[in-house]
Amino acid sequence: MQHRLPAALICTLGLSLGVLSGCAAADGFNAGIEFQDKTTMADVGLPSYPGAVLRHDNDDEDSDRHDGKGNKKDKAAFGMSLWGGSFGLKLQIMKFHSEDSIDQVSDFYRQAMAHYGKVLDCSVTTPDDDADRESRKLSLRCDRSDRKEGKRVYKVGTDKNHFRLVSMQREGKGVDFQIVNLAVNTD
Repeated sequence: MQHRLPAALICTLGLSLGVLSGCAAADGFNAGIEFQDKTTMADVGLPSYPGAVLRHDNDDEDSDRHDGKGNKKDKAAFGMSLWGGSFGLKLQIMKFHSEDSIDQVSDFYRQAMAHYGKVLDCSVTTPDDDADRESRKLSLRCDRSDRKEGKRVYKVGTDKNHFRLVSMQREGKGVDFQIVNLAVNTD
């Protein structure tokens, strides 16, 4: 099972880089991008699920990283920072596997995420159900792709500029999951 950055996020980053590069010539303007090949649970702001192990996805076509046995590997944890002027974006992603059931893992993260506010459960909320989110002052939304058999997606955040996401997918008797922390500053 392969997990990639969503196309919308990649496009947003590409457009942001284009805008930043056009502005970088201005006097006193600083811009940059930084990639980290390690991210910690403190960076994502959620606790580690007991017994879960970091998960590397093998990908023979798209990865330049090897596991020492001739197999190419994805990173299990990744961070990126992008800034320019008053704009800043910070993204951290960690991928795990647990032999526990998806119910056990999802219960754990639903409770942990409640620390940050109301948890949006995308396995039961559809985009159509989300139509009145303005009246509920809920700025996070679920996508149709979040509702699939054997998949759970939880989102929490005070607004769309800083949120956390946990995406879980049944894998055999266990569960593969990834934790995302995204913060955007536009001040």
